[in-house]
Amino acid sequence: MNHHLKAKQHQRIEDLCKLENQATDDLGSAQFAAIESLCKPDQMLSTQASTGVQFLEAWFAGEAYENHRHDSYAIGITDSGVQCYDYRGATQSSTPGSMMVLHPDEMHNGRAGSSEGFGYRMLYVEPVLIADAVRHITGRYCPLPFVKDSICDNPYLKQAVLLAADGSLANHESLGTCE
Repeated sequence: MNHHLKAKQHQRIEDLCKLENQATDDLGSAQFAAIESLCKPDQMLSTQASTGVQFLEAWFAGEAYENHRHDSYAIGITDSGVQCYDYRGATQSSTPGSMMVLHPDEMHNGRAGSSEGFGYRMLYVEPVLIADAVRHITGRYCPLPFVKDSICDNPYLKQAVLLAADGSLANHESLGTCE
């Protein structure tokens, strides 16, 4: 999104925040919740990737990030709202409790799928660590695992991500409020 469009979007959100502070009796509860969530600033917490694993916890409203790729596997869970992203030629929608697995070097973007915004936790794991784990489990060298669907329901993976994320919170670095 270019700077001019972002500035217009930011101004619209500021206008809605002013509206929130006016008499809200005329607004329905869904409209009020949507306006209230737009007033919440985008936020990110992150850890350093010194061990080959980086942790990110974030909350966004609207367009979160443009097309990009990672050198690592991105494995995470949506905590709140609806997270939409374009990946492998299709739009994906991740809801609270859904697991996401994005492969290294694969282009994707991200945005809120509803007016309430979305929150998620993500682990970025270097491929060499995944390869080492597979070799440790199987006792031999194997190709890196391929996950066909980026949104998956694997209770073991979910538990591992939640445990890793909870452990990472103690050493987070606040990236603060995003403008």
